Amino acid sequence: MMFVSVNTFSAPFSSAVERLKKADEHFQKQVTATRQQHQQEISLLTAEKLKDVTEAKLQVRRVEAEMRDVLLEAASSRKLLEGKLKTLTAAFSDVQCELT
Repeated sequence: MMFVSVNTFSAPFSSAVERLKKADEHFQKQVTATRQQHQQEISLLTAEKLKDVTEAKLQVRRVEAEMRDVLLEAASSRKLLEGKLKTLTAAFSDVQCELT
């Protein structure tokens, strides 16, 4: 029976383990770098979307203010026309009373 020394198997095994460790370290570095890159992209996109939302809210405020002005102007015009209509109605009533 032939016995093989433990050292005979440990050298190739140790070499393979070292290569696996190096490959794992390399993979972990790649994963970390990719994760950091994705996080930067997410931060950039988040900032862009926040800017878009802020601009949209500002536009909504502008449109609301404009609509408020239009409604106030319409109400003012309506009151002015109602006043003129009352004046005309009173004048026509006076003319009709004078004719009878």
